[in-house]
Amino acid sequence: MKHISNIGEIMQDKNTQNKITELEDKIKELENRLPAHSIPVAMMQELEDLEEELEAINF
Repeated sequence: MKHISNIGEIMQDKNTQNKITELEDKIKELENRLPAHSIPVAMMQELEDLEEELEAINF
């Protein structure tokens, strides 16, 4: 478990967790809107962008 030593780190950690939750919610919402066939390129690109941003935060 990560040790947080000051209030700045606590706030940064909370902000990061909020961003992760926001991205996960956006991904779920977009996945729910995807049609079964003929997925628009713009929707696939948006999904890929969100997933890449989430992956970058998690590392």
